[in-house]
Amino acid sequence: MKIVFLFSLFIVAFFNVNCFSQNSSDRTKTINAEEFKKIASNENIVILDVRTQKEYAEGHIKDAVNIDYFDPNFKNSIAKLDKDKIYLVYCKVGIRGSKACKILNDLEFQSIYNLKGGNDEWKDSKYSLEY
Repeated sequence: MKIVFLFSLFIVAFFNVNCFSQNSSDRTKTINAEEFKKIASNENIVILDVRTQKEYAEGHIKDAVNIDYFDPNFKNSIAKLDKDKIYLVYCKVGIRGSKACKILNDLEFQSIYNLKGGNDEWKDSKYSLEY
């Protein structure tokens, strides 16, 4: 019985430490359109649009750089970017943006923000005129 208790305690401790270490290395923050706009005023930022070229051509946030998440070379293209800049990432609704942020995080980019709701959120915000 004592062995089962100690084993259970070990398992709980292991998972708590493992979860803590994963969270502490996640440098991604999900933000709304208002926060996105505030951070975008910083000079050291890159607005990264991870939608397809067709989606980008239909309209994008001013000064956004387009790197298509579905491009087979996406990770290689991202890896060439300056890791010390602030990255504001968006897609259409936030899913590809979240996945792109995970890749940026795994590549040890330091400052990553994902636009909650993506381009749809931006277009619905009061900032849509800057589109």
